[in-house]
Formats: sequence, C-alpha cells, structure tokens
Amino acid sequence: MTTRITTAALLLTCFGIAHASVIWDEDLQGDISNDRFNPSVGTMTLGSNFLFATSKQGDREYIRIDIPDGMQLEKLMMEHYHGDDLTAFIAIQAGTTFTEPPTGTNVANLLGYTHFGPGPGNVGTDILDDMGTGQGAIGFVPPLNAGPYTYWIQQTGVNPAHYHFEFIVGTVPEPCTMAVLGVAGLAFLRRRRQR
Repeated sequence: MTTRITTAALLLTCFGIAHASVIWDEDLQGDISNDRFNPSVGTMTLGSNFLFATSKQGDREYIRIDIPDGMQLEKLMMEHYHGDDLTAFIAIQAGTTFTEPPTGTNVANLLGYTHFGPGPGNVGTDILDDMGTGQGAIGFVPPLNAGPYTYWIQQTGVNPAHYHFEFIVGTVPEPCTMAVLGVAGLAFLRRRRQR
C-alpha cells in the first residue's frame, strides 16, 4: 500500500498539472517582429501554449520561443488557418536569432521547416515532425529539448491569412521514469524476499 502511494506521488510530481497560456497574440500584443536579429520573445509553460497571428506578403514574422529546463516541445499543432492563399511557411533554428536571410536561404542551416495550411492539408494536425524532415535541413526527431528556438513564419499572398498554433509542452520524462521504475523495482524485490 505504501509503495502504491509513493509511486502515485512520484507520478503526480513528475508529470504535474498542465495548463494553457498565450505565447503571442497579435491582436493584443501587436505585430510579431519582422527583424530576424531582434525577434519577438515568448516563453513556453507546461501544457498548451498558443500563438495567434496574421501574415501577408512582405510580413515576415520572427519569434523566439524558449523551452524551460526540464521541459520539451512535444507537438506543434496547426490549429486554425483562414486566408485566400492556402499555403504558408514556417522554419526553425536553434538559438536566439534567425541567421538565414529570407532570400537566398541556405536550408542546410535550418533546424527544420515545412509548409502549413489547407494547401498542404495539415490544419488540425501536428506539424513538428514535418518540420524535422524538411528536405536539406539539419533535421530533428521530436520532442525538442529545452533551450531557445527562433521561428520564421510567412505567407506570401496579397490578402492576410490568419493562423493559430498550439505548442504542446511536457516534462522531460527520464528522471521521473527512473524514479518510478526504481520504486517499483524495490517493491518487487521486497515482495520476492518476503516469499
């Protein structure tokens, strides 16, 4: 009984209670930065983190989003997209700025990238893994670990496109998993000895 209570307490401590927050809302906070060397800055919290924005031709958006220590970005949901141009673009680099220019971009210096919207047909889906397999990019396999990451988002249509992302952040499971397995292992050994 004590082992079960200890294991449950460890699980609650390890995985915590998730909540929702807003990384950036252009209606409330203004336009996301157009300067790749001085991106807008947001911090993720455990759970759902939302970004609401509008983009059109000439409106490049650069936002640095920090993943705190002990957490990881597990999914990037393309939740909503409304606009005449059915395809937009998102890219990511590790670090506090976006080093690649918008023209003459060397994709080999991008951590990843993808297109999003009704054109690619990925509204309502997780696009993080798509970004990790962008052709010619460095590439990654989700989740993304703690640290600063800078995103470049743009849509080239004349009329604005409205989009919204949900960044889903979880805790890094390794230390907690080991603790839970350790408690379970000790309980197993104790039961064997008692027999």
